[in-house]
Amino acid sequence: MERVYNFLTHRISPKILRTGYEPLEEDNVNSSIMSMAASVNQEFVAKKTPQYLVSFIVSIGAFSHGTSIGWSAPALPNMEKQGDFPGFKSDSNMATWLDGMFLLRLLHWLPVTAHWKEMDYACARSPFFNRLAAQAKIRGTLCNAIGLAIGLGILFTYILGSIISWSHLSLVNAFFPGIFTVGVFFIPESPYYLLANGRIEETLESLKSLRGATEEEQIIPEYFSKKISVQHRKEATWSDTLAAYVLKPFGICMMLIIFQQFGGIKGVLFYSVEMFSYAGTDVNANIAAITLAGAQVIVLLASTQTVEIWGRRISIMVSELGMTISLVALGTFFYLKEHNEDIRLEWLPLTSLLFYVLSYNLGVGPVTWTLVSELLPSNSKGLTSSIIAAFSHGLAFLITKFFIDMQKLFTSYGCYWFFAAMSFAGFVFCLVVIPETKGKKLQDIQAFFRK
Repeated sequence: MERVYNFLTHRISPKILRTGYEPLEEDNVNSSIMSMAASVNQEFVAKKTPQYLVSFIVSIGAFSHGTSIGWSAPALPNMEKQGDFPGFKSDSNMATWLDGMFLLRLLHWLPVTAHWKEMDYACARSPFFNRLAAQAKIRGTLCNAIGLAIGLGILFTYILGSIISWSHLSLVNAFFPGIFTVGVFFIPESPYYLLANGRIEETLESLKSLRGATEEEQIIPEYFSKKISVQHRKEATWSDTLAAYVLKPFGICMMLIIFQQFGGIKGVLFYSVEMFSYAGTDVNANIAAITLAGAQVIVLLASTQTVEIWGRRISIMVSELGMTISLVALGTFFYLKEHNEDIRLEWLPLTSLLFYVLSYNLGVGPVTWTLVSELLPSNSKGLTSSIIAAFSHGLAFLITKFFIDMQKLFTSYGCYWFFAAMSFAGFVFCLVVIPETKGKKLQDIQAFFRK
């Protein structure tokens, strides 16, 4: 390590090794660096296994998050059935607080936002860590694994919740955060974060661990590639953050989050078992909810391909339109039911919700966050993405907390028709406002907003 460290600190000028974000002035400096880096490389091919292992550990946290999302659907009816809490059934307010409590991660994002400069590299969110630690050729797969892990967590909880009591389900779900907490101690720090803070030796050790290298010289080319990327980043000031080229994509991303959350996905997933029971269909409520979660996992796998075929904009538009149709159908079913119409449409609630979940996970769910990462300028992404994440969790909490109140205020069918109207508004917004980012370089996207 000492020999490599001397190579880095003595053969390269101090300007190249500084951790500031000022850009390099001459292109031939970059080519000179890469030539020297190649001279010490031993035709090394990085191993994928260490990166998959890191992604697996990170995905345990996402799986745990999925179990939290899915917990209330089987747990609340089970609480009412067992009568563990006297008066629980009549106190729907208590149930909504149980549903929404874990979504109060808004408070978690306040200190993150306060340290937004560090967030440029030390991103706490799983997809961003995978994006920073993985090689480009497998980065997309590892980032998409996060959404899949969340879906698997929901499916796992639905299945287990139909078999065991709510208390045992809670104990089982508490096991996964513990595994994740232990696992993160074995994950190397992001090389970008270490580089940004001038920790050269630790950067080399991190890259060596992530790439399965046996010699430090083997990862020198990648080290310099990341070093140049860090140096070309210009630190954003508050005036830069308030500039039009930042506010425009920031506003678009905020609107995308509004349409995503007001599509009603959290309320539908949290209360799926109760909704099927109320619908009075012949299908067992737990089986229907499990089918819903299973379909979500399947379409999450498919969405990794469709987003590259259709593009971001079309994916979200198709998704919003599908959600609109299914929510209108679901609202129509409850309208006929509540007006005592003699209908033979017991198949409609499950079919509509299946189509709704498939549509959501085809675009609005995963692709919204892809657009957020692509539209926001890189030099202000730490602050703006933190605000957007806090806003998203805040809206999710409000919708979950007041979902039952909305049903009482608007009736069940009115609530679903409201979500349908918001989904259609999201379709129109994407049609008119959203630019296509598929295949475009990040600098080209940023140049679009600077016009």
